[in-house]
Parts: sequence; structure tokens; C-alpha cells
Amino acid sequence: MASSDFYDLPFIYTFNANRLTDGQDYDRLTVPIIADSEFHLRRIAGAATLADYGGGEGSAATSRFMVYTQGGSRIFSKPELIEPDMALVPELVYPPGGQIRFDVSDLFRARNTGGGGPAYYSQLSFQGVRRYYGMSPIGSAYKYYEKPQSYPLTFSINYANGTNFRRYVQPVEQYDFSLHAISIVTVTGSGGEVPAPGSWAVVTPGQFSFYLYNKNSERLSIDPVDAATYAFNRRKFAASTGGGVFPCPPVLYPVGSQIMIDVYSNTLAASLPIQVQMVFHGVWRLPCR
Repeated sequence: MASSDFYDLPFIYTFNANRLTDGQDYDRLTVPIIADSEFHLRRIAGAATLADYGGGEGSAATSRFMVYTQGGSRIFSKPELIEPDMALVPELVYPPGGQIRFDVSDLFRARNTGGGGPAYYSQLSFQGVRRYYGMSPIGSAYKYYEKPQSYPLTFSINYANGTNFRRYVQPVEQYDFSLHAISIVTVTGSGGEVPAPGSWAVVTPGQFSFYLYNKNSERLSIDPVDAATYAFNRRKFAASTGGGVFPCPPVLYPVGSQIMIDVYSNTLAASLPIQVQMVFHGVWRLPCR
């Protein structure tokens, strides 16, 4: 936790392995840290998209990872097949302008296959916080109490991988809104119609990725992040394939602002359209009377 002189902002750094070669070993791959702030690494997600956990080439028997501290020390005693979604306790701290370094052996890139494929979606995500000196931007100048609130956003992905993104916005109404988590469900081949109750399924890796923005239209990740990395409902319904909580700490959107996302399709044309329901979970801040 930051001291009273500092504040933390949620952020995700990523490494996209789509241009690497299957079956190869890679040492000291790097993810640069932005020079304006420390980065405190608390979660690594997406390891299953760099190794085939189901067997075969890049199988669980041979694929291994090693992650290094800023000083070059290993965080494991030997290379490990890390969990698809792994918390780091205690957190690792990387200085401004530093690097996250890691090794991966027997790489196997996750992909969507079929007509027009393959479409790779091999991405390792490093979630944590950027630490700054000064006053936190999520404070309020008034006394308030909190009330649970969720904003659902439904849209259709009818464009294939490799095409331009689509931007969607959710207005914040009535009160300031503190965003605590995002849940995502999808249904394929809906033809743009709203699916019947019970037909939704929890989002799976490789369907789509997106940028999430804060109230100042600043991105909260270095690249678009796979939707399954964001979706906290995967922890409840698909625990074996990960799912976390983002943003953490929460992000404040004042009344009259908007929650904005840029959505990038990772899906081949033959599997479109995909109907998406994304729910932004959090609390309203109601002024005390």
C-alpha cells in the first residue's frame, strides 16, 4: 500500500508473443516500464496462451517460465509451468524506466483456427499499479456514502481480427461512480439479436481485447488486453482458466463523464458475430445530507 504521500493507479503491461516461433526457447524477454512511475507487479495472467496446457507441442511437460526481479534474481528456484493466472505475494517493484524480464521454453502460441486463420492471441499480462507522488485522483471533496451500482453495456462484434477497433462509451449518470470490477459474457452467432436468457457464456480467451480508459481518457494498459484477463466472473465460473479483478485499486468516474473502451476483434470471420454484454460493477458515491 502506498504511503500518504503517494497514490497508486491500476495498470497492465503486456507482452505479445504473436510474432515469435512455436517450439523455441526464449531467454530474457523484456517489457519496458514507462519512465514516469514505479510499477508494482501483483499478478501475471495469460501464461496459458504461451504454452499448450492440454498436451502436444508446447505441452505441460516441457513449457516453463522464469520471471526476474529488477535486480536480476529469479522468483522461482527453477523454471516452472506457472498457473494461467497467478498472484504475486509479496509484489515485485520495478523502477521508472526499468524492465520486467522473463524466460519461456517450448513456446506454443494460442490461436483461433478456421477459414482465414490462424489468428494468434498469445499475450502475457502483468497487472499491478503505477505509483505516483501527490494526491490521489480518486478522492472526493465531499462526504459521501456508497451504494452498489452496475452499468451494463451490450454490443455486437461483427468485424474480424485485423480490422480497426470500435469505440463504445457508457455515460455515468446521477452520481460519481467508482469502478471496482468488470464482468463479461458472450454468445456467438446471434445475428445481432439480444440473446435469450440463459444463452450467455463467460468470455473465453481469444475472442476480443480492449483498452479501458480513465476519466481523463488515459489508457489503463500498454496494449489492448484480452477480455478474459479483465473478467472477474471467470474466477467464479471458469476458475481453471483464470480471471481476475481490474481495475484494482478502483477508478473514479465523475457524474457526467463516461467509461470508454476500444474493442479489437481476435475472432475469425467464420465465428462472427459475437454478442457481448459487459457489466461495469462498482459503487455510486451519494453525498451525505
